[in-house]
Amino acid sequence: GVFGSHQLWQIIGFCVAYAIFTIVWGLQFPVMDTLIMDAITEDVEHYIYKISYWMTNLSVAIGALLGGLMYGYSMLLL
Repeated sequence: GVFGSHQLWQIIGFCVAYAIFTIVWGLQFPVMDTLIMDAITEDVEHYIYKISYWMTNLSVAIGALLGGLMYGYSMLLL
């Protein structure tokens, strides 16, 4: 066939792992929002969410940069 048995299982494994990752990633947002709401007062809520927003975006940017550098250094690292 088009896919060898080994390659097909790698693709299936990747799809299953990615689905699990996506579900877990999606579950974190309501949990984090609940934790933040329980831990802060209303007068600082706006600032805390602003900091959380920036930290999330900065983390994604740094992760993409590190991933790109690792890929450029050696594909085997990833």
